[in-house]
Amino acid sequence: MGFVAMNISGINLNSPVEGKTVSIERLGFNHVLYIFYMNAAFVFSMILLSITGLHFVMIFKVLTLIGQGPSLSGIESSTYYLSSFIHGFFELLLCYIVLKFSIMQFKLVYENISEKKDKISIKQFYKNFIKKTCPLILIILFISAMCEVYISNPLIIKLTSV
Repeated sequence: MGFVAMNISGINLNSPVEGKTVSIERLGFNHVLYIFYMNAAFVFSMILLSITGLHFVMIFKVLTLIGQGPSLSGIESSTYYLSSFIHGFFELLLCYIVLKFSIMQFKLVYENISEKKDKISIKQFYKNFIKKTCPLILIILFISAMCEVYISNPLIIKLTSV
């Protein structure tokens, strides 16, 4: 997901923090924060765009990039998917949360338009989302960024050096 956010924002993927190429052996906590920030920007932009339906395009882009990951990274497919499974699972979970949010949002808006529900239910839905789901999203994003830097990338190094 971070790849998509960085790709959309035009950021050079080889220079995430310092402005120069960084070897994955040297990734540290500042990179965790950077990945967290980029993924959070991407997830919350999907949430903001969910009312328009554009988030479906963004989710499709994430799934497409997961499929293209090995060829884009130059890493063998089995190595790429094995090392990326841990943080990729969290990113797919976030796509599911956004998808579920958008479906529930569409349903509430439709019910409000057809006068089956009142506006209070929509306000309550957004209030619950902000109080419960947003913190959950941030926690998942942080765990995903930690896994990417401290588990996935070292795993790539070990698997490619064998």
